[in-house]
Amino acid sequence: MLSATAGVGVAAASSSPEAPSQQAALTADSAEGVLNGPTSPDERCSKPAPNADLHDCDLTFLRDALADANLTRANLTRANLTGMSLRETILVDANLSDAKLDGAILYHTNLNGANLTGAKATGANLTGANLAGANLAGATLTGATLTNAKATGANLTGANLTNAKAFGANLASATLESANLTDANMTSTNFESANLTYGNLRRTNLEGANLFGAVLTDAELPALNLRTTNLNNANLSGANLTGADLTGVGLQANLTRAFLNDAQMSNADLHGADLSGAYLAGANLAGANLSGTNLTHADLRALDGAHTNLTGAKLRDANLTDADLTGVNLTHTDLTSATLNAAVLNEADLDYANLGYATLIKTNLTHAKLTHSNLNHSDATGANLAGANLTGANGGDVTMVNADLSGTIWYDGHTCATQGSIGRCG
Repeated sequence: MLSATAGVGVAAASSSPEAPSQQAALTADSAEGVLNGPTSPDERCSKPAPNADLHDCDLTFLRDALADANLTRANLTRANLTGMSLRETILVDANLSDAKLDGAILYHTNLNGANLTGAKATGANLTGANLAGANLAGATLTGATLTNAKATGANLTGANLTNAKAFGANLASATLESANLTDANMTSTNFESANLTYGNLRRTNLEGANLFGAVLTDAELPALNLRTTNLNNANLSGANLTGADLTGVGLQANLTRAFLNDAQMSNADLHGADLSGAYLAGANLAGANLSGTNLTHADLRALDGAHTNLTGAKLRDANLTDADLTGVNLTHTDLTSATLNAAVLNEADLDYANLGYATLIKTNLTHAKLTHSNLNHSDATGANLAGANLTGANGGDVTMVNADLSGTIWYDGHTCATQGSIGRCG
């Protein structure tokens, strides 16, 4: 325990005559005794205190003497604190840029507003530490423990958090732009309104994490389990979520240009989300709620969207080639200029849908409901419309060469012949 009155904050040492003569005696204003063990070659390094200049000091000779010390605003630039105990030490506004903290114990240490840019803290224990407003840009925290740490508003730009453990940590409004969180355990971590632009979150555990309002633009999140992650109002534009598991997730977020190829999103609630320009090729959206969702220019090739709710969705210029939209609700959906070649829409509900200028070549629309839909200038060459209902639809300039119209209910309500209605309503 450091003495507050001493001003140097070092532990009292033995004054026995056996003490080596080379030990540094403390000055009058810090007469607590003599340090045990070898002294630092620089006398100033023996006087850790608030506002002290300890730059480039090797303080490992102090062993545990800095635990619970007050080093507010001390200059510890490039200081060596490797493996030291700084448990509950006060380092508010201290300068620890490029300091060596590998393996250090910073349990409940107060680093509020501290400068840790470029610091090396591999394997350090920062459990319960206060890093609010601290600057950790470029810091190395590989394998560090930040369980229940408070880092609200902290700057972790370019920081390396590979294999770090931050269970229950609070990183709200923190900046983690281009940070590396590969294989990190961020279970139940709070990232609300944090900036993770270009962040690397490959194999990161985000179970129960809160990313409400977070910015994950162009971040890497492939194959992650996000079932219990809160991503509401998050900005995931351009993010890579290829193969991610968002099953059952409620997600009203910005996913413009997001990469969601082969993502598992069955039964997810994405109503009102912005997925314009997103890549969802091969994604599983079976049973998902996409009502009112913006999917303009989205890549939905080979999508598994059976029984998905797309009511009022915007699919203008979307690519749905080979998509499975069996039984899908597409009422009032905008599919203007969409590509639906070889897609499966049998028994889909397209009442009042806009398919103007859409491409429906060899599309399966058997028993689909196309009542009051707009098919003006669409191309349904070779499409299967057997048993479909086109009552009240606008079919001006629609192309139906070789289309199967067997049993189709035509625009005026009469039923086409079940035989010979290929390319025309017989």
